Amino acid sequence: MKYIFSFLIFFSSLFAQEGSFLDNEHHLEWQDTQSAQEKEEKWSMSRSYCRSLKLAGHRDWRLPTISELQSIILVVQNPSDEKKFQYSNENDYWTSEEFKEDDSEAWAIHMRSGHLFHNDKCDTSHVRCVRTTF
Repeated sequence: MKYIFSFLIFFSSLFAQEGSFLDNEHHLEWQDTQSAQEKEEKWSMSRSYCRSLKLAGHRDWRLPTISELQSIILVVQNPSDEKKFQYSNENDYWTSEEFKEDDSEAWAIHMRSGHLFHNDKCDTSHVRCVRTTF
């Protein structure tokens, strides 16, 4: 059974391209580059950055939804040999979702605590782009 599990991990890693992290469970491919660790932008610039990103042979990158970003919190907080980002930090990351009660704000998540909060779009937060794989 251990060999089958190891083979599956190896086989699934073949589909992740350099600069990306493949989440087969959620059918998502995440940007995993140094800029995903370091880049901080205002919300509108973050959206533009993801839309213009050319990475791992793809051009359909975008900011993640709240639920998509929440799906990787444990991977960032508790990386394992099989599931980890090469480039990550535990700071705030933008989501694609605006705060409905105030259109000058959008949702962000603090990756260390998992805290979801709305932030002024003119403030900066980190940017990690995602794309759907199916």
